[in-house]
Amino acid sequence: MYSLTRLFLFIKNPSINILNMPLLNSSPMLSRSSNWFFLLVLIYFLLVSGLPVEAQKPTKENATAKEKTGISLFESMKKNPWSDIKGFRSAKFGADEKSVYRAIAKDFKMSKSKVKKTVHPAERTTALQIIVPELFRTGGTATVSYILGHKSKKLVHVRILWGKGATKNLDGKAVVDTANLLRTHFLKKRYKEKSLVANAKLSDTSTLLFRGRDKSDRLVLLMLNFQGKQDGQTKEQAINNTTLLLSYLSNADKPDVRNLSIKDDEF
Repeated sequence: MYSLTRLFLFIKNPSINILNMPLLNSSPMLSRSSNWFFLLVLIYFLLVSGLPVEAQKPTKENATAKEKTGISLFESMKKNPWSDIKGFRSAKFGADEKSVYRAIAKDFKMSKSKVKKTVHPAERTTALQIIVPELFRTGGTATVSYILGHKSKKLVHVRILWGKGATKNLDGKAVVDTANLLRTHFLKKRYKEKSLVANAKLSDTSTLLFRGRDKSDRLVLLMLNFQGKQDGQTKEQAINNTTLLLSYLSNADKPDVRNLSIKDDEF
């Protein structure tokens, strides 16, 4: 489970690669090979081809793109309608636990018995998690987690996961297709210049596809992670080691989690 603390650390410092932290049922990264590098370049090309590239911290590639067009990503989106990040489908930020259960029942026809409820041991946030076989027309099975804040007991974060960590039988190509569709969808709206990022390569294995804040500083975050090609794997098998993470957050600056700290006289 990705904790809210780690996610908010990443939002404040995008160089932190939270998707390289171990996933459920994931295996350690193996050494790189020429075949793995080819696969990495192929996936990254699929993600960035034909779309504007703009990172929060300018890179040589970003600077070149801006010099050619003279328009930044923020400026190119000014005419778009403002994004309004309220939650996910019927589950709206600020909803209590009962309301989230009702939203799940309405959106997915799932009873309360199908919802897995857990409490984060450190943060004391409550997660209501469901498994949805076909959340969208592509991408396959996804896990949807509704996170209730430590103090408010209200919905503060929705996390959706496709690919590795969400299901054993996955189609990596479909996960990449979903990533492209979602990024294109988010680029149709307008966001604050603060924290606005698209297509930022964080590491050899992770790409920040999109990050944006609406007028109320509610945030959407879309990240893709893919592991290296293992010995004996085909390229088709290797692409199945792909994880897509979509998060909606009600307050990207002040997470509603338990604040653990050590007092001067405790130790």
